[in-house]
Amino acid sequence: MADIKIARGTFSTPGSTGNFNVTGLGFDDCEFVFCHATQVTSNDSNTAAVGHMMGITDMTNDRCCVHASSDTVHNTLRRAVNDAFIRGVNGDSDTPDYIATMVGAITDGFQLNFSSVAGGSGFIVHYFAVGGADANAVVGTQSFGAGSVTGVGFTSDLVGCISVCSANENVDEQYSFMSLGFAHDNGSSIDQWVAAIYGSDGTGSGTGDNKHSLLVDGTFIRQLGAEYTAWNAVCTVIGTDGFTWTGGNADDVYYFCLDLAGTGVYVDTVAKETGAAPDTQTLPDFGFTPQAMLLASCSELSGAAETADNNCRFSVGSYDGSAQGCSITTELNSSNTEQWQRSMNDRAIALSDDLGTAVDAEGTVQSFTDSTPDIIWDPNNSEADLIGFVGFTSQGTPFVEQGTAGAVSVTGFVAALDLGFVAAGTLGNAAVTGFVSALSLGLDVSGTLGNVAVTGFAGEVDVSKPFPYHIIKQKRRDMRAMLTL
Repeated sequence: MADIKIARGTFSTPGSTGNFNVTGLGFDDCEFVFCHATQVTSNDSNTAAVGHMMGITDMTNDRCCVHASSDTVHNTLRRAVNDAFIRGVNGDSDTPDYIATMVGAITDGFQLNFSSVAGGSGFIVHYFAVGGADANAVVGTQSFGAGSVTGVGFTSDLVGCISVCSANENVDEQYSFMSLGFAHDNGSSIDQWVAAIYGSDGTGSGTGDNKHSLLVDGTFIRQLGAEYTAWNAVCTVIGTDGFTWTGGNADDVYYFCLDLAGTGVYVDTVAKETGAAPDTQTLPDFGFTPQAMLLASCSELSGAAETADNNCRFSVGSYDGSAQGCSITTELNSSNTEQWQRSMNDRAIALSDDLGTAVDAEGTVQSFTDSTPDIIWDPNNSEADLIGFVGFTSQGTPFVEQGTAGAVSVTGFVAALDLGFVAAGTLGNAAVTGFVSALSLGLDVSGTLGNVAVTGFAGEVDVSKPFPYHIIKQKRRDMRAMLTL
């Protein structure tokens, strides 16, 4: 079984600068953290203006995307950050409330270093952490005019991107672009979706204070603009050392690649159920029982290309089998007085469709018991909003590829190891002709392995016990396996 662990939770930002520990993950070897936050200090109530942030880190490389929208004047902002993991921005003043970098993994969690807490303390940050002995992650920056990312060092089970659609880093810019996308190779095609938003500040291109948002199936990165779609990028290949795409432009995108040892990942979208609350919605078959989910929505119905300004809404959340939570923002088109944000610590996703300050639909993911998870919508509305989600599991086999040991075919190797030895000295019923000599065990007592004469076998292995093997992790190498007797 692969060692993959996932935990989600929240923490409140401190009131002083310096190192700050986030604990309670349940594991020590954290490899990747995705975070998101709105600038609120309490759950389940609206705060005026929008300061929305998403960050990613592989514990060494930090990236962060910020967008902000004032509730008092026509003013929006975006910022791509390559020197911090989290940066919370006040939506009215455009000044940072807090800034922190990742220090690294610690016992039961991770450590951050806060260089600024100018806005005070207590801002709620949601995190989704991945670790375990078999997990690897790479975070980086790429111009999406390049067409590919290489040098990852492994085959990614999941690729993701965050972006504010800018070629400039660490500077504030007009307009509030932001997008979040995921892609996964299911063996026959690339499953992918993206959630994207746009907000003008009433100057420059576009008219008034136009705002809109969209979640699109089959696209990896999407920049929205005054013309509704500035550019798209579609992931076409996830290879052994990176990934490729078609489309895009010269804007920088922050990407992350996750190696989850071949365990289950499922990427899909679904239209929200519209029945009276509480309405139970069963998701499509993942093919495995998940241990965690990420979800996002833009409160849009079909995912079709925008042709009008339909307000800007964004929600992202997660569930790890025991805890769930989300952040939500709403920005009304042609208005400077209906911009608000919220954090929820008991819902995995929340949607706002009306032209007001209400949360119209709240989704609670139910305990994972099989491969078709349920979401209960309560409250609910009649809008069939498109929801994007990613499912994760730790289930998997220690070694799944067929190959050769020396010049000898070892097709069926995993199944044979799973069966273990029997008293007669056979290895299950798998064909293992030449197996031992190919591995050059070099033992000095005679025995048999299945129907193969083996020098040095019987005296060195207790055939009454299962075959002793394990997988040794070597950081950022694909298929790091060692067989030991």
